Amino acid sequence: MRFIFLDEYKRDDKYFEINGDDYRHLIANRYQPKDMIKAKYGDYIGNFVICKISSTYLFGEFFPEKKIENPEHYISLILGLPKDRALFPTLEKSAEIGIKDIFITPTVNSDRKDINETKFERMKKIVKESCMQSGNYFIPCINYFNSLSIILEKIKDDYTLKLLLDEGYIENINPFDIYSKYCIENFSRVVIFVGPEGGINENEKNNLIKSGFISISLGSNILRTETAAIGTIFFLKQLQNFIYKRSFF
Repeated sequence: MRFIFLDEYKRDDKYFEINGDDYRHLIANRYQPKDMIKAKYGDYIGNFVICKISSTYLFGEFFPEKKIENPEHYISLILGLPKDRALFPTLEKSAEIGIKDIFITPTVNSDRKDINETKFERMKKIVKESCMQSGNYFIPCINYFNSLSIILEKIKDDYTLKLLLDEGYIENINPFDIYSKYCIENFSRVVIFVGPEGGINENEKNNLIKSGFISISLGSNILRTETAAIGTIFFLKQLQNFIYKRSFF
């Protein structure tokens, strides 16, 4: 555990009371009274100092060090609902690398067409814990919609570069395509669409292209959903960091 999010644990004007999974993680990592751990509360990061540990919770005080701003340029992922074996690693690694939000929607080839409340809560837990382990201060927002058209309407603007990972596209993506041809620096957000196992059908593909998506390919190999998503996010994140000369997160 690299650090902890404190927003849900506010006890009073001074102290925070941590329980549940985060409490168990801290205990498992052998934290003791007077130990410090990096923490985020609101828009501030700083140190959380443990004052007392009981059998069910611990509480301590937060000492802010600096205010952090949301990145002006960021990445979003639209994911055609895949099987869990692809869904969970994609969520985990996307949060670890650092993206702003994840939109999930069933497509024609999705093995299932819905996500129940229990699974949705598990998904939120996965991205939060991934951020805590990696040191990413910004937890991605997970959004589920039962229709792709709803998502396309929400990203209908002139400030978003939209990329469709298409295994049938004959050209290969390379850094020069993104940096020069697509002028990534002119967009505040890059949105990536990745389909589920089996890809998407022609109607879905046409709707994406009509909405401004550009078909790209990562090469001749057919990649798994999680490989395509994670690889592209990592590449674009590094490209943004290079262009805007910022730290990794």
